Amino acid sequence: MPSIVGLLEQDEVAARRRVTWCRCLGVRSVLSRRREQAHTPRLLVVLACVACAAFLAPAVETRPRTGVTASAPNLEAPATADDAGVRRLITCPQSPSPFLLRPRGSVSGCANIYAGLSGQAWECVRHGGSNGRRRQKRCPVAIVGEELRMMTHVARLYHLQGIRQPEIAARLDLSQAKVSRLLKKAQDRGIVRITVTPPSGTHPELEDGLQERYGLKLALVVDTAPDNERTMLGDLGAAAAYYLQTTLRSNDTVGISSWSASLLATVQAMQPVPGLKDVRIVQAVGGIGDPAAAGHASRMTGQLAQLVNGEAVYLQAPGVAGSAESAQALRADPFVSAALGELGDLDVALVGIGEITPSSTLVRSGNAFSDEERAELEKLGAVGDVCLRFYDTQGRPVESELDSRVVGITREQLAAARRKIGVAGGSRKHKAIRAAVAGGLVDVLVTDQETAAALMA
Repeated sequence: MPSIVGLLEQDEVAARRRVTWCRCLGVRSVLSRRREQAHTPRLLVVLACVACAAFLAPAVETRPRTGVTASAPNLEAPATADDAGVRRLITCPQSPSPFLLRPRGSVSGCANIYAGLSGQAWECVRHGGSNGRRRQKRCPVAIVGEELRMMTHVARLYHLQGIRQPEIAARLDLSQAKVSRLLKKAQDRGIVRITVTPPSGTHPELEDGLQERYGLKLALVVDTAPDNERTMLGDLGAAAAYYLQTTLRSNDTVGISSWSASLLATVQAMQPVPGLKDVRIVQAVGGIGDPAAAGHASRMTGQLAQLVNGEAVYLQAPGVAGSAESAQALRADPFVSAALGELGDLDVALVGIGEITPSSTLVRSGNAFSDEERAELEKLGAVGDVCLRFYDTQGRPVESELDSRVVGITREQLAAARRKIGVAGGSRKHKAIRAAVAGGLVDVLVTDQETAAALMA
């Protein structure tokens, strides 16, 4: 056995200071702890080590000294002096000190646990010290093979077969807490790897970026053709409709802007929402205007109320009055006053985002300001509006005498809404949308991917 003798000779100084027990065979060899006993017959040491190696090699998992990976020994090849089973007798994953593997439970205070290929666990006990005194040093505890198998079994039941944790616990006679810990360990050890693959047409990175940068509750970025306004409005409306119909709750009060093409597309894309009760849909801006276009606002409000099994509350006044005095008289009307009062306690405000140049829908309704009035707003720094309330590049209010002519939701009422959903897109609205989200005028944004990229630039 020249190679074993060579290995022992290389570590002769350390061997003089350590004791090796081979209790697994009932053989006990003592390497002298004192210089005068250093001439113990080497043949006895060699025979003891070979006997231990022959018994332990088929049952113990090889663990390299680095402690990073482990590979199983070749069970079919005969044990030799160079076999991993012999190396396990003289090396430790944590230090070059000699150690001994023996069946778990033969001693207390195990320092390291290995899983044998036969299913039996073995303890690694490392000895060291001075003046012949023995002491045990703690090593990190490796996972026993049985626990790895149980982790895999529990993970497959939960993740692949869809069985809930209480049922797994009952089936395997485990506590639910134990099942939860095994699932956590399985994920930590790489047995379970969770990946999310975004489907084509979704933009989770842009959505996360918008939420983080502007403090939005939610951003929905829609894959659409921004250069085709009609197509874009339909796609934005479909996304907003799905979000709205899945998040509305019974007893919600929803304020909806009257003169928005994107909101009309949203309502047209919605499906009936069964099970809702006592939902109220309130016009947020006066819905009376040019008779040729006045049906737009009332039809949109009534259709939404019907889809959610709710009640429509119409604001029977023009969005923009001819003068401040006319607006004041309209607000004094009991029906108008009641509708305006409900806007102060909104669960959801569903709004469009406009630029200084009004949309064709607003122009046809007769509720747009004149060119001269818009020019004055631009001089004051206005870049856009929400419900005819104008704001600057930071989303701050732009105060003017035009505010007193608007019959609709106030800035304070809009800010008090618990959820403010803005639906808007297109390159001509980039500046207005950026200012609206920067100023917190909306906290849920539904927009196209080109606009989202511009907001992140």
